[in-house]
Amino acid sequence: MTSAFRFFLISILSVLTLHPQKVIEINPQPYGGEVSGPGYSILRPDFTYNKEFASSAEIDFRNFVLHTFDEKGRHFICGQLNWGYWEAKDGLGLDTLRWRRSFPLRSKSTLSEYVLVMFDEWSVAGSSDGDGYAQVWRLQDKKLTIVQQIQFNTHFGEEKPVFVFKKQSERLTVRASHYLPGDSHGRISAFDDLTFRWEAGLFKLIKIETKPSQPNKAH
Repeated sequence: MTSAFRFFLISILSVLTLHPQKVIEINPQPYGGEVSGPGYSILRPDFTYNKEFASSAEIDFRNFVLHTFDEKGRHFICGQLNWGYWEAKDGLGLDTLRWRRSFPLRSKSTLSEYVLVMFDEWSVAGSSDGDGYAQVWRLQDKKLTIVQQIQFNTHFGEEKPVFVFKKQSERLTVRASHYLPGDSHGRISAFDDLTFRWEAGLFKLIKIETKPSQPNKAH
């Protein structure tokens, strides 16, 4: 390697370090309504299960314990699935968890396995609300750890898929509620399509596209 080429590589790496790639925003809109911020969150819970596994093939996702975390990383709702479903009722309402899909993810290390786990949470307590979850589970040294959680509110009323995962490119797109100024609970004017790229053991947000939840139809 010539000194000139080495200097070129160092210069490029320095630029990428000092100026990381920005998230592409398409049709950005202000947040408002009863929710003051985005209808999604991206966390690093770093939660490890007590039970050990030799491989991810030993995990029975339909009959497993799911853990969710709030925006501060604290436990939120947890439940033992029974054939992919869990619910808890009390005098105030109902909470449910429903497993949707699990996908193996590529790993650069033979010592680690990664799995994308998709599930829904629905709650009713006076009013109803729903969230989708995309979690990255890492199995390393027989220890299973939730290393990332992407939570996205799904109360925008559309019947379209709220997540799409493309196995070949390992791109994940989720759809999150986007309250506009003046929106009230349950009357949400927009949603965000969030696109993530699988990279270095995590999903990196690369694009946000804001769209109307009920576009005007031609008559």
